[in-house]
Amino acid sequence: MDALTRGDYTVVLGELHAGWPSFDCQVFTPSHPDVERLRAALADDLGERRVRLLFPADWPRRTSRTAESLTGPTDLQLAFLPAPGADPDRVLPTVDVTVDDSDGRLVATARDGQRWPLTEVFSGLLAAHAVDGFKLVAAAPYTPRITLDRLVVARQTWRTTVSECGLADVTAERDRFLAVRRWRRDLGLPEQVYVKLGTETKPCFVDLSSPAYAAMFCAMVRAARGDGGDGVSLVVSEMLPTPQDAWVPDGAGRRYFSELRLHIVDEEWQADR
Repeated sequence: MDALTRGDYTVVLGELHAGWPSFDCQVFTPSHPDVERLRAALADDLGERRVRLLFPADWPRRTSRTAESLTGPTDLQLAFLPAPGADPDRVLPTVDVTVDDSDGRLVATARDGQRWPLTEVFSGLLAAHAVDGFKLVAAAPYTPRITLDRLVVARQTWRTTVSECGLADVTAERDRFLAVRRWRRDLGLPEQVYVKLGTETKPCFVDLSSPAYAAMFCAMVRAARGDGGDGVSLVVSEMLPTPQDAWVPDGAGRRYFSELRLHIVDEEWQADR
């Protein structure tokens, strides 16, 4: 805390999600001291009578970090495929919705007469596509770390493919470790990184100095090529902050990271609604 007071700190911008209320998730919301205040704030931002998607269990990228938990008392569940968690009092099957043109705008109407702009009905799907669409830097083969004052807005990143990295065909454990070490040296990678394969949903941590991690990483690259071919993307980003940067202590002296989530709204747009 003394370092914070002195201004001796660095903040890393982990992610910037467009069109997605990041505080509405099953991981963090239950720990908030006033959940109803969060629910009211979300309703104030997005309005009442929202149409929530009722996602199937195998929906891509559907995890506890993305699943919403601040459903309002007037929100409905739009059922478009068989899915668990349906509330009979809230569920709205797509077959019960008609779409018509009203003064040049497409409007969805339920059997009970409730109406929404069609964009509201599709807002969940639109948000799912837009959530990772805002990028601060172009997708170049290499982008350096970008820092504004004390804020890191982009981590150092390398982009290649499973074919270019040359790791998919290496099989023996010793050869895999040596191949990974050469690859790390040639690209100038840090020892600890996050890698994201185009066939995977999320990035994963890899310690390039570990034979076990090297073997696992080569197996992942080989599997990605089998699933998507030689052109599957491979994105590597520096691990920042590092374990040595953990600063939040507990009673036993162990240290942790701290994540701050901010929800930013357009107040002028709200005023014009």
